[in-house]
Amino acid sequence: FESVRTISLAVTLDQMLKTPKLAIFSALSRKAWEHSLHVAAIARVLARRIGHINADEAMLAALVRDIGVFYLLYRAASHTEYRDNESLLMELLKGWHVSIGQNLLQVLGLPERIVQAIHPPQDLINTEDPCNLHDLLYFANLLADNEMPWDEQQLIEQDEAIREADRARYADLLEEAGEDIRELYTALSA
Repeated sequence: FESVRTISLAVTLDQMLKTPKLAIFSALSRKAWEHSLHVAAIARVLARRIGHINADEAMLAALVRDIGVFYLLYRAASHTEYRDNESLLMELLKGWHVSIGQNLLQVLGLPERIVQAIHPPQDLINTEDPCNLHDLLYFANLLADNEMPWDEQQLIEQDEAIREADRARYADLLEEAGEDIRELYTALSA
């Protein structure tokens, strides 16, 4: 069931990206989608490696992690102030994408653990191993190493050191995830 749900949501998101209404934000929405695919492939491989988190569920959670961004881009395309002002658009995405995304996932009937997993970590904790879906998404996003503008946070030096240590802990996973990343791109992107 999770695999079917994952594919259905991925196809829906991919089709939404192709709507003429999103053409004004096509570069940004395409970059966000590619990032989601990359994070999803890494999440799947990481879940398989650690063994106690369902790999399909991890992939689904990563794919829908930025669903609020896509919805907000779609809505912002109708408003001149967002089309003409990138900094205003980024403020909208930074301020609302998580809560909008969580609401959309609840309406879609996704499990609460997925809804809560998309919330970014408030404080960086040097977690040795991901122990839940939320932690796993943190590591997968970190390993994707391509943060999106709405994810930007003012990091203090200590936080950056923690992030680098966390990234180094699973750096070898990227080579292992390479084939999964290619397969996922082929299966879910146009």
